[in-house]
Formats: sequence, structure tokens, C-alpha cells
Amino acid sequence: MPIISIDDTMEGTALQKWTTIIPQGAAKLGQSVLNSKNYAKYMKAAGFVDIIEENFYWPLNTWPKGDIEKLLLVWFQKDLNGMSTAALSRAFGWSVKQIDEFLVDVVKDIKDRRIHSYVGV
Repeated sequence: MPIISIDDTMEGTALQKWTTIIPQGAAKLGQSVLNSKNYAKYMKAAGFVDIIEENFYWPLNTWPKGDIEKLLLVWFQKDLNGMSTAALSRAFGWSVKQIDEFLVDVVKDIKDRRIHSYVGV
């Protein structure tokens, strides 16, 4: 997290709403899903030295070509329901039905190759 797009193809989508509401819900629960950008800093604070930070892009659908990208997509989709259910039900009081209905559109957006979204890791 955060999920972003290389262009404006994510604007106005359920996926864009998801990328806003999930971090808000996690924060409301005292957690953060936006920590990956701080991992090198955390490692240094813990006493590690000679830290090498490499940045990668984890696409959320098959818009880029390659088997690795497709595997990463499967991993993300497996985690989507659990992360969403925890944040939306506990932080905002959404029902399982509300969450499931919302995720239908989020999953459609994730699978839509016209939406060029990714997570920087």
C-alpha cells in the first residue's frame, strides 16, 4: 500500500475507494497498511547495518506481461478479502453483505486490464 496507477485509469473506481478506505480503517484500529516505505528505516533503528533497499512494482492485474506479475496478482487477490473484512467490519461496522457487495466491484477493477494499478514494494 498505497495502491496507485501509472496513469489516471483508477480514477473513480471501486478500487480507488478501496485504497482510501482500507488504510483509514486500519488506522482507526491502531494499525497501518502503509509501512512498507519505512522498512529500511525500521531496520536501521533495530541495529541492522549495510541495508540495501530495492524498490519493486507489484501490478494488481495482468496489464504487464510476464508470469511473475501474474503470480503476484494471485497473491494479492487471496489477501483482499481478509484485509477488507477486518478493516471494514471492525472500523466502520460494515456487514458481511455490504463488504461482499463492495468487493465484487473491487475485484472487477483489479481484473480490468484497462486499469494500470500497482503497489510499490
